[in-house]
Amino acid sequence: MTQDSNAPENVQSESPVHGEVVVIPLSHFIGSGRLPWLIIGRVPNDDDDTGYLVLADDESQAQETFKDQLHDDAGNDEEERANIAEKYDSDTFITTSQLLT
Repeated sequence: MTQDSNAPENVQSESPVHGEVVVIPLSHFIGSGRLPWLIIGRVPNDDDDTGYLVLADDESQAQETFKDQLHDDAGNDEEERANIAEKYDSDTFITTSQLLT
């Protein structure tokens, strides 16, 4: 991820349960955008969910960034993604998509 020299080095998020502010180093995020998201999901036929902290301007962009990273990690090219989507009606199952505020 490329960082703007004026961009903050950390992202702050308030816990909805405890009201505490959590500071997360920017280096723990993938993507680029102005809002922090937690996206969790998996490639169909994989039993293990994976989660990423994603910076994106909206939820759709966050989910696309997540999907691309997940398939890059799995070594799936566009053809493999298309085959997975044909078989399972989607190339990725997203189980959590949450804006961190």
